[in-house]
Amino acid sequence: GNTIQFTLDVTNNTGAPIDLSKLEVDYYFTSDGSVDLCFWCDHAATNGTGYMALTDSVSGAFSSAKGTNSDTKCAVKISGGSLAAGDSMTVQVRITRADWSDFDLGNDYSAGNAEHIVILKGGSPIFGQKP
Repeated sequence: GNTIQFTLDVTNNTGAPIDLSKLEVDYYFTSDGSVDLCFWCDHAATNGTGYMALTDSVSGAFSSAKGTNSDTKCAVKISGGSLAAGDSMTVQVRITRADWSDFDLGNDYSAGNAEHIVILKGGSPIFGQKP
C-alpha cells in the first residue's frame, strides 16, 4: 500500500499527570527506497477528565535506524499539553511517500505489534522494544 498508518492509544496509569511534550513515540519501518517521506496526523486528542484537541500539536521526524526490518524511524512528538492520571490519548498517524508510491508493508518492524513501538519519556524508554 501507499500508506503506513497506525493509531496510538495511550493511557496514563502513573497516578500523576504527564507532560506530553516530554513524550516521544518511535515507529520503525523500512523506507523501501529513497523517495522523500511525508508525515500526517489526522486526529489527536486526550479523553477522560477533559477533552483536549492535539492534532495541530503533533509532528513527526524521520531519521535512519538499524535493526531487523528497520532502516527508518519516525519520531512522533507532541509540542504541549498534559495527560491527567487515568486519562487516555489517541493519535492517528499516516506516513506516505512524496510521490505516493507503494511501501512493502510486510517487512516493517513496528507494523502490527504494539511491543515494537517505543514510547520514551524524557528520553528514557517506558514502553516497547527497539529493533
